[in-house]
Order: sequence, then C-alpha cells, then structure tokens
Amino acid sequence: MAAPVYSLKGKRIFVAGHRGMVGGAIVRNLKAAGHDVLTASREELDLTRQEQVEKWFDRHRPQAVVVAAARVGGIHANNSFPKDFLFDNLAIANNCIDAAWRSGAEKLLFYQLAVSAVCLPILSLALGEPWVWRMSAMAAGSLLLQTVIGSSLSLFLRNGLMVIGGIVLLFITNPKLTSIVVVALPLVLAPILIFGRRVRSLSRQSQDRIADVGSYVSETLGQIKTVQAYNHQGQDEQRFA
Repeated sequence: MAAPVYSLKGKRIFVAGHRGMVGGAIVRNLKAAGHDVLTASREELDLTRQEQVEKWFDRHRPQAVVVAAARVGGIHANNSFPKDFLFDNLAIANNCIDAAWRSGAEKLLFYQLAVSAVCLPILSLALGEPWVWRMSAMAAGSLLLQTVIGSSLSLFLRNGLMVIGGIVLLFITNPKLTSIVVVALPLVLAPILIFGRRVRSLSRQSQDRIADVGSYVSETLGQIKTVQAYNHQGQDEQRFA
C-alpha cells in the first residue's frame, strides 16, 4: 500500500539555498502555489555553523525542509580546493538534517549533488519514518546539466573559434582548396546531425531510466519495513539480479 502524499497546505516550508538555480526555482513554484515559504540569506544564517542553524530552526520551527544549499564553484575551484568544498557541503547537510530533526520537522527533501550519492542510502536506512528520502530526475538531470555547462560548452566555444580561425587562414593560404573543403563540409555534417538526433533521444531515455531506477531504489530502502511486511524481497532482488 503506497504511502499517502504529504500535503504542503498550511505548512511552513524552509528552503535552504533559495538563491541558487534549484532552490530559486523551488521557491518560485511554492510561492506561486500560495505556500508559506521561509528563506534566510547568508548574512542571516551561515549553514556551516551548527549553533546558528540550531537557533534558527528552534526559532522558526519549519514543518517541511528543502536542503538545496551547497558551496559551488567552477572546474578550477573544485580541482584546487576539493577538501574545502566537500567539508562545507557535508557541514551544511549535517547541520540542516540534525536541526530539522531536533526541531520536529515533518518532512525533509535533501538535494545536494556533492554528497547525495554517499549520504542518501545511509540516511534512508538510518532515519526511517517520518523521513522519506526520494531521489528523482532532478539529480540525474542537474548532474548532466552541470557537465554540459561546466565542460562541454567551453569545449564547443573553443573548437568553434578554432574552426573559424582555421577557415580564415585557409582562405588566405589557398582559396581554391578552401572552397572545395567548404563545399564538402555539408556532406560531413549531414550524417552527424541525423545520427545526433537519434543519440539525443537515446540519451534522454537513458536519463529517464536512471531516474526511475534511483527513485525505485530510494522508495524500496525508505519503505523497507513495508517491503518486508509484504514479503516482496524476492521480486526486488530479481529486478536487480
């Protein structure tokens, strides 16, 4: 029997990380739906400071918590200070989870790519009801978006500039040969564009399947008592055999 859907009507909802891309989108949608949304700026609340977080939660007592806050940076920053990023993000996660539990929050949605892959399975097993941890397409999709914006886009821009510069130099060196290359270019690009659409469709399907698997695993671990009560372990094991 599926667990009832948690209603946010009349609940105080705290969104940590409301200035970020994900947190901002969540806040906009919640406010558009007429919900009571609580936010705190970095100046008001440093999520890496346990004492500050505990005092804020004790004072405002949110009933639902969305943790979308994290220390973020570019490729260079992550490569240069990996320990600092991981330490701060773990501190943010630990402080928000502990303070939410101590203040009596009813639900918590944990969304933080830096540590979610490590923490979610452990937290799902350890905390139990009423804490239901759900993975969704947001994690898989946002990770892909981060990869595209962080690396693929920069490579595309760099290669595009190199192609334009190379064509200009070829025209200066040998206009006739360059004209032949330009005429033949569509014959090379046409198969790439045709097969690229197919690859894009397969990639989208793959992302959806990854999200489905993650959601199923999270639901199974979060509701392990229900799985055992209905003796469903065998069916679950076969799905991942």
